[in-house]
Amino acid sequence: MILSNSFLPAGVVNLAVAGFILIGRTGLFDTVAFGFIVFGESFKKEVVRRYDSAYTYKKIRDEKRRANPPYLLPYWVLGGVSLGIAIVLTIVFMYM
Repeated sequence: MILSNSFLPAGVVNLAVAGFILIGRTGLFDTVAFGFIVFGESFKKEVVRRYDSAYTYKKIRDEKRRANPPYLLPYWVLGGVSLGIAIVLTIVFMYM
């Protein structure tokens, strides 16, 4: 008998989303984002640059990140509960 345990993907996705939010909030992609901003502004005729350099862009983004911390508790709780249920159901299914 083949049984499906759909709590596992839900738990993994919830924990992965929280992980991606944390990775994004470290500022790892700030330089790439700045490059896209400069590239997009290069197509406009009269552009007032919003940021002087990648360094100033990164500093502004860091200040915004410090002012608005992420709220990850729902992701951690739902992911942990889903994985816990998946483990329990897997054990139950193995001994059925």
